[in-house]
Amino acid sequence: MLDNLDYHPSHWLKAYSIFPRWPIASQLGILAICMFALPIWLLCLRWHQTSRMFSPRTVATWGILFYLLPFSTQFLNPLRYFLPAIFFLPEIVVSSRTAGRHLRQSNSKAYWLLGGAVLALFALYWIKQSGAASPDLFRAHLYNDFTLPAHSAWGVLSIRLGTGILLMTMAIGLVLRGQSRRSGWPAVVGLALVFSWMFFNSYTISLLTNSKEFIADQFLLQAGLALALGAFLWFRSHRWQTWYFIWAVGFFVFVCANTYWRTGYRDIWRPRFYVRDASRQLASILPADSIVIGRRAPLLLRNTSLRVGLGSFAYSSEEFLGRVRSLLDRYPEHPLYWLIDGDGCPTWEYYQQQTNRTWIVQPVATLLIPSGDTLEVQATEGDVLPLVPIQLLRVMKP
Repeated sequence: MLDNLDYHPSHWLKAYSIFPRWPIASQLGILAICMFALPIWLLCLRWHQTSRMFSPRTVATWGILFYLLPFSTQFLNPLRYFLPAIFFLPEIVVSSRTAGRHLRQSNSKAYWLLGGAVLALFALYWIKQSGAASPDLFRAHLYNDFTLPAHSAWGVLSIRLGTGILLMTMAIGLVLRGQSRRSGWPAVVGLALVFSWMFFNSYTISLLTNSKEFIADQFLLQAGLALALGAFLWFRSHRWQTWYFIWAVGFFVFVCANTYWRTGYRDIWRPRFYVRDASRQLASILPADSIVIGRRAPLLLRNTSLRVGLGSFAYSSEEFLGRVRSLLDRYPEHPLYWLIDGDGCPTWEYYQQQTNRTWIVQPVATLLIPSGDTLEVQATEGDVLPLVPIQLLRVMKP
């Protein structure tokens, strides 16, 4: 099966030409700054000081970056993918405190220019042109796990992002000018690129929504990013109390103000076991000798003795339907059931488009479980997490 997959690294690079990959920074909050911005800033200043980016002190930094790099090839990244990197963030914060200790006190005008460049980026991000938020125009740039955007998002983003990179490069260049005998432009460009890329996170989404939650979370992330860069370049000497106080205050603000985190507190305070309840409901419905297929079948039926299969993304839609037919022919004595994901199921959509169906389906039940891929804020009095409908279908020969 895997031998037939057309899966080549060149396809990843081709996809980059359609739209940029944004980390789910609004959900990660201040952790996104520590994961993506601080490691690269740290390497830039290490190189600025020693002309070396590889040393025993940067092992954890390179480890995090190499771990996160493959995620940039995916359209969407579930939060659970980032959990291993969180364990190394204290090392990154501690190492960053002394990354700029070789820098001398810069001209205060340079920092005023840096602040002005940051304000200009706020204007570039949030000030929209008249009519720029046309839903028909920018909905074409939306995408999910299974569908690419209809138009390239770079055309919408490139001018503002490029202007932001240019402004930040000039401002950071003035701060680092004359601070080292070595050429400083690689460190300057690295600092400016990472800051601008993180700052313009989810720019196309900002064109489509007026959600107060999105605006608050994104503005909070941008303010934290600006504060982190200022602390990184300004507090380089080195009262450790000042450095850690800034990060403690920043973490406290994100904990209290980030919409996603505040939403999760309610579910922690009043826990509900969605997956366990859905699993028990399925076990009470399904016959003991049944076969269940679908992406979430192994998750929902792992505590049962039921047979599960076809839970991989590796099958094409045509091959998946053919294997369903084979199961019906091979195991006629076992009832066959199919779990359909409410947040996207290409094989189900392909089946609905077929006119010469060799088997039919019959709805049995619908279950609700939290979405494990994309978390959207849902501040309701009942369920805190967004719920995805999972439909159970009986598969039969006509």
